[in-house]
Amino acid sequence: MMRRASSWSERGSAAVNAGDLKVAKECFLQAVKAEGRNASHRLHLAIVLEGLGESEPAAEHLTAALRINPKLEDAARRLCSLVGRHALPEDVQLDPVGLRAALRHDRIDREIVAQAAVRFLSGRAPLREVLGDGRSAGWLAAARALCLDKTAPLLKDDLFLDVLRTSVIADLDLERLLTAVRRILLLEVPAQRFEDRGLVAFVVALMQQCWANEHVWGVDASETRRLAGEPVDVAALLGGDVEAGRRLMLHALYMPIARMLGREITAGEAGKVRPNALREAIVPRLAADEDERARSARMLRLGPPDGETSRRVAAQYEANPYPRWTSLSVLRQSDFRRLLDGMFPPARLAFLDHPFEVLIAGCGTGMQVVQAALEYGPNARLLAMDLSSAALGYASRMAERYGLKNVEFVQGDLQRVDTFGPQFLSRFHVIECVGVLHHLAEPLRGWRTLLQCLAPGGLMRIGLYSALGRRNLAELRKDPAYPGPVCDDDKLRSFRQVLVAREAERASKLSLIADFYTTSQFRDLLLHVSEHGLSIPEIKSFLDANKLAFRGFQLGKEPHALFRQRYPADDWPGSLDHWAELEEAFPYLFLGMYVFWCDRA
Repeated sequence: MMRRASSWSERGSAAVNAGDLKVAKECFLQAVKAEGRNASHRLHLAIVLEGLGESEPAAEHLTAALRINPKLEDAARRLCSLVGRHALPEDVQLDPVGLRAALRHDRIDREIVAQAAVRFLSGRAPLREVLGDGRSAGWLAAARALCLDKTAPLLKDDLFLDVLRTSVIADLDLERLLTAVRRILLLEVPAQRFEDRGLVAFVVALMQQCWANEHVWGVDASETRRLAGEPVDVAALLGGDVEAGRRLMLHALYMPIARMLGREITAGEAGKVRPNALREAIVPRLAADEDERARSARMLRLGPPDGETSRRVAAQYEANPYPRWTSLSVLRQSDFRRLLDGMFPPARLAFLDHPFEVLIAGCGTGMQVVQAALEYGPNARLLAMDLSSAALGYASRMAERYGLKNVEFVQGDLQRVDTFGPQFLSRFHVIECVGVLHHLAEPLRGWRTLLQCLAPGGLMRIGLYSALGRRNLAELRKDPAYPGPVCDDDKLRSFRQVLVAREAERASKLSLIADFYTTSQFRDLLLHVSEHGLSIPEIKSFLDANKLAFRGFQLGKEPHALFRQRYPADDWPGSLDHWAELEEAFPYLFLGMYVFWCDRA
C-alpha cells in the first residue's frame, strides 16, 4: 500500500512539474486514498487544490495534515495564508484538532488562524446555538445558561479554549457573549461552582483572553463595586488559599494582577497559588513580566526624547507597550529575497550576500525586528531603537525566544540619531522605519535625519499614515464622546463601548480593524497623543527633494491588480501620480499605512 501511495505521489509531483494540476490532483487523491495517515500526501494535495482555486478542500486537507503531524510548519504556514486571503464558509469541514495544532505555531500569524477557527465554531453546535440565543433572548440569559448552574459543553470545547488562550477575539458578538459570561461569573455564580474543574479551566482561559486584549471589554458600576468589595488577600493567596485563588481569577478578568494586589508579585512567590490551573497560567506570565522589567532596566540609553511631543509619545508607549504580540508571519529568506528582487535591480542587492547592517528605527515591542532578522538572514546585524524601555524589554525577550543572536536593542529618539556619534552616520545598508514617523512633531524632519545614517547605495523601507485613508478615524476626534488622547483606560473602555453600541456605518467599519480589540492598539488607533497623516504628493515631493527613488508599495495582490487594470502602460512600480489618483478613487486603499521601499536615485 505504501509503495502504491509513493508511486501516486511521484506521479503527482511529475504532473506539477509539467504544469498539469488537474492530473496532479487525481494522483495525490489516489496517494491519500492509499495512505490516509501520510501528512505529506495531504499537504501536496492541498497545494495543488489551492493552485486550482479549490480553497475549501485545500483548507480541509491542510488541517487534516496538521492533525497527523502537528509540527508540520509548511502546512500551518499555508493554512494561515489561505484563510487570510479567503473567507471560508462556516460549513467548511476543517479538522478542529488540526486547527488547534496550527494555533501552536509561532511563525505564522495566529490571529488569522483564530479568526478562521471562530468562523468554523460559529457555524456549528454548540456555539451557533449559543450565539443565536444571545441575539434573540439577550446575552446575559445566554451566559447564565452556559455557566450559572453547570458548565455547558461550549466552555469545555478544546478548540474554543485554545482560541481564548492564544489569540484576541475579534468578533463583536462573541465579545458580547464573553463579556456577559464574565459578569455572571463575578456577580451570580456561587463560590462552590468553582469546585468544577471544567469551569475553572474555562475561567483561566478567559483570564488569558483578557490578558491578551488588555482588559478592553466594557465594565459597569455593579461589577466595579463587587470587585472593590471582595479584595484578594495577598498573604492567603500566596499561601495556597483556594478562596483567594478564586477571587484572583475573577479580578484577573478585569485588571492586571499588579493593580489588583497593589504590588508586583514574583513567579517564585506564586508557587503555592491554587487551584493548580491558575498557578500554571500565572507563573509563566509573572516570570515573563519580571524578565521584561529586568531587560528594560539594563537597556543601553542613548539620550532623552527630543522635545515635548516625543516625551508624550514615549510616555504613551511606556504605559502601553504596543502590541503585545505572541506570534508573527515570517517569509522564508528565499521568498523575502524574491520580494526585494522585484523592487530593486540586482546591483542594489549585492550587499545582501555579505555581512550588512540594518537599523530598525522605532521598533516598538519587536515584531518588525524579529521578522526582519529572520527574513534578512544571518548576514544581517540589526540595531533596534525605540523611545520606550518597556517596549524594548518586551522586544528583547521575544527576540531571545525566537533564538536571535544578531540583534542589539537601544533606547533613543530617532530624531537625535545624528547626534549619537559618527559611527551612526552613513552606516546602515537598510533602514526600516514603519509606523513611526507620523507620530513625530515633524515627520519629514525625522525622515531627513535618518537619511544621514543610510550607507551609500542603501535601501529604506518606510511606513506612513495616509491622511486620506484615516480621514474617518480623524473625524472621531470631534465626536462628543471622544475622551481625549491622554484619557485613562476606564475612559477608553467607555468610549469604545459607545462605538460598539452604535449601529452607524463608521462603527461597523471600525469593528473590522484588528486594532479595535485590545487596549493598547485601540489607543494607538484612535487616542494617540500625536498623529500626522501624509499624502502621496507629499511623499513624492520629499523623495524628489532628497534624491530618493520610489521602488514600490508593499501591498496585497488586489491593489496591484487594480493599479494594472487602471494604468496598463505604467510599468512597476507605477508612478506616484497614478497611485495618488487611485487612492482618490479608493480612499481606503491605504487604510493601514503607505508601506514602500526607496533608495538613493
